[in-house]
Amino acid sequence: MVPTTLEVLVGRKGEIYTPKVLRDSLGLEPGDRLLAEVRGDQLILRRPPRVQEVLRRGAKAEITLEEDLALREEISRRLEGEAPPRH
Repeated sequence: MVPTTLEVLVGRKGEIYTPKVLRDSLGLEPGDRLLAEVRGDQLILRRPPRVQEVLRRGAKAEITLEEDLALREEISRRLEGEAPPRH
């Protein structure tokens, strides 16, 4: 069992080094991404939901095809480093 509190090291460039027992218990692999959330003086790291998990939960909102296409275009622009259009 993994302890509920573990010490991690912050490197010179701001890298956060997690203990092996933590990586193993969460199934973290090199290159995995985590979401970081700041709550007061706490830094909370969590795995983003996997596509399968989101699909299992079902839809939370309904959008039109036009809204879906606009969102996809915005995501593509952001991934390519372009600024979003002004409305």
